[in-house]
Amino acid sequence: MASRKSRHSPLDTADAAFSALVFGPMPLAVHGAEISVYLPQRPIPVTELKRLLLDRRTSRYVRDAAWRELVHRARVCGPSWTVAAVGVALPGLRRVAGKLACGYTGDTADLDAEVLTGFLTALRSIDTERPKIALRLCWIAYRAGAKLRHATNDPPHASSWPVTSTAPPRPWGHPDLVLARGHREGHHRRGGGPDRPDPPGRHTADQRREETRSAVSRGTDATLPRRTPPRRGDSRGKPRNFCVT
Repeated sequence: MASRKSRHSPLDTADAAFSALVFGPMPLAVHGAEISVYLPQRPIPVTELKRLLLDRRTSRYVRDAAWRELVHRARVCGPSWTVAAVGVALPGLRRVAGKLACGYTGDTADLDAEVLTGFLTALRSIDTERPKIALRLCWIAYRAGAKLRHATNDPPHASSWPVTSTAPPRPWGHPDLVLARGHREGHHRRGGGPDRPDPPGRHTADQRREETRSAVSRGTDATLPRRTPPRRGDSRGKPRNFCVT
């Protein structure tokens, strides 16, 4: 079921209040020298600051420095700077609200109100010494809206989800599991396997050992390897302490 929007969104109201503040004869502005050397070293209207913060070329450190200043002013300089902080964050807040509204069966204005309330609450408590200030503000706003959605909207039934099963891409299977499977199927043997031949000479060596064991069991030394007698003048094979003169 599609979501419905029956009344004006609080985010639209905040956007209108932001426009009234920044498009007057004396718009709100911050001085770039108080934020970063990488910003214009002059008074920067909040609308221009908003464009700079949305620019991908602006570094994360400059964004954090600018948001640190906005949060500080929202806390100590009155409601105007609170509206300014909301206006600068509106692109992110609208994106968060849009994700929450997808598939929502209630009034999306309620979700927008919770998102805005969560953002305003975070402005008073966010730790500005940690990085990614704007991202964390929007994340707190998202959690506030998600809490309302999960409390008022049933999730989709699991039976309606398509379930399919496919083989994993090759190569698959841990080597230990492959060996264990070979043991269970009786294909594993010492020195080789169903896919690995015996090393060269292995079959001949096994035959020799088997013939030697058979000869010993019969009491004959016909197949036992004979020891080569020592050559004259060679001390190998003589008793210990035997002196050769």
